[in-house]
Amino acid sequence: MPGADDLFMMMFNQKLAAGDYGGAAQVARDAPGTLLRNQETINKFKNLPQTGGPAPILIYFNALLQTTKLNAVESIELARPVIQQNKLNLIENWIKEQKLTMTDELGDLIRAANPQLALNIY
Repeated sequence: MPGADDLFMMMFNQKLAAGDYGGAAQVARDAPGTLLRNQETINKFKNLPQTGGPAPILIYFNALLQTTKLNAVESIELARPVIQQNKLNLIENWIKEQKLTMTDELGDLIRAANPQLALNIY
């Protein structure tokens, strides 16, 4: 629909500015295509101040994982800190639930931590 992209962007920016990170994450999730599900949005959430609750980037990924599959960029961005924290069981669960997009880059990222899991991704 014409103008829908602008509406999603406006709603997203308003919620982000108001500190409604969960609401902003839901708008991003529901926006068409990769309008808001991209590296720029991920970077915005990564750079937001933490307000005592979960980190804003975790709020974003949690909103997506509840109802949708992560795209390739999101899968990589989520996997990095999970691997650093050595919580590979989370990645295994997301793979079983088909929540991650399997790419060679994701496999390469996981290979050093768990070669067997990387084979499943390839």
